[in-house]
Amino acid sequence: MSKVARVAKVAKKAAKVAKDGPSHLARVLEQLNAEPSLIVSPKVKSLKVSWAPEGRIASAKVFVKNDLPRIRWANPNLEIKCERLENPKLEARAPTLSLEFVDGTTETLRMGRYSSRLITEKFMDLAGAPTWTKYKSQRIAAGLPIIPQGPETAVEPEKDVKMAPKSKVLSAARKGSGARIPVPQDSLSHKLASASM
Repeated sequence: MSKVARVAKVAKKAAKVAKDGPSHLARVLEQLNAEPSLIVSPKVKSLKVSWAPEGRIASAKVFVKNDLPRIRWANPNLEIKCERLENPKLEARAPTLSLEFVDGTTETLRMGRYSSRLITEKFMDLAGAPTWTKYKSQRIAAGLPIIPQGPETAVEPEKDVKMAPKSKVLSAARKGSGARIPVPQDSLSHKLASASM
């Protein structure tokens, strides 16, 4: 292959990357290396996470999906156990995060009470290396959130949805619950008109 052909091939690949954006691997590495670095103290022996894949508490699932890989990436020698509660109705337990320390003591954090970002913050408060306290104090001094909200956990801005008048509210899943469901005005009037015919 001539030098001109190789340069043209490289230029074509560069144009494709510029058009398509970064590769999947680049996006994964960006998330794994995102601030703050989740390095735990050498005093931590193991971490155990139990959560239900389906249920009311989504914050535990988001923590397992977004932050547990970052913890593994930053701490390759940390023993991490995951217990997935297959039937949360029979196993009526809240999602928990348990830390075992080298001296034999354990700490348990009930994840059902917190958002995924707050779970990460509480975990790092319990198990973080000294670099965590420095990072946290810098963020507080700057008036910034301790755990920045990344694109993978960002909440989509709510679209311009108007609440329907109370007399035109669609019934909720349970009859008589009184819940109001946001419905665009024009689609509601269309459905009401077609339902009355």
